[in-house]
Amino acid sequence: MKIDLFSYTDKGSRSRNEDFSEVYQDEKVFAAVLCDGLGGHNRGDVASKTAVGDVIEGIKFLPEITDEGINSVLSVVNDHLIKCQEENPEYNGMRTTVVGCAMEGGGNLLHYFNAGDSRFYFFKNHTLNCMSKDHSVSRLSVEMGQISFNDIRFDADRSKLLKVLGESGTGNVCAVYPPVTVESGDAFLLCSDGFWEYVLEEEMEADLEKSRTAEEWIQLMLARLRLKCGEENDNYTAVGGIFKGDAGENVAGRHSEPQFSYRRNRQKSEKKKVSFKTILLICAAAAAIIAASVFLGVKFVGLMR
Repeated sequence: MKIDLFSYTDKGSRSRNEDFSEVYQDEKVFAAVLCDGLGGHNRGDVASKTAVGDVIEGIKFLPEITDEGINSVLSVVNDHLIKCQEENPEYNGMRTTVVGCAMEGGGNLLHYFNAGDSRFYFFKNHTLNCMSKDHSVSRLSVEMGQISFNDIRFDADRSKLLKVLGESGTGNVCAVYPPVTVESGDAFLLCSDGFWEYVLEEEMEADLEKSRTAEEWIQLMLARLRLKCGEENDNYTAVGGIFKGDAGENVAGRHSEPQFSYRRNRQKSEKKKVSFKTILLICAAAAAIIAASVFLGVKFVGLMR
């Protein structure tokens, strides 16, 4: 399926950008991944950049894109982040959210996954069809009827996350959702909380309907964000894609990185790259190791961002 792609990231008013995203596409596979490193924890920027690279590399070498295969990749990536912390005291406590999607070249099933409060949105006929679920205390409050869905955006408990990468002993490290069937005209959006906090779902739909390209769509939403956000703004990142044409066609994406904003009380740290320690051999045996590793219950890891 031909995909028109565009990505954008901005550090806002923070001194560092702890968001990181990457898109990979060839004749065999398409994958897009976004991570938001947790401020207030050591090296959130390292965690996000490392996780994005690891997830992309793992998905690239899966024999086929399946929920089980993606789960295995995410488990290996989580183990890698934990190992980095064990080997380097400077990285102790680094954590990151993750959200992404992947599809086989020539296929029409889009798999998506997340941990934390970075989101995946999927649109059909310019209308929101499905989305990922935040792993946060605020989302639990919605399910308990204590707040509305839109109240999540400024709820006091929104920064308390229940699932992240880099944390041990938390059961399944990520949620992998049933794949969606993609048709020409459909669209997806990956975004960090610094983006979706100021762009409502109905605004995403309205701007998608007005757009011919993914870049137009993202830029329209960014204009809304900039009108709403204050001077104390967090990092914000978005990756958008619009599916066009027949299966098997590809199109190069575009990336932009200027400067604007969002608000959340997070502390950002200095950027530094962790060398990528090969996970490809483990991922080759991926599909066999997933089914195990399911823990009962949900552990609140108490991560204030």
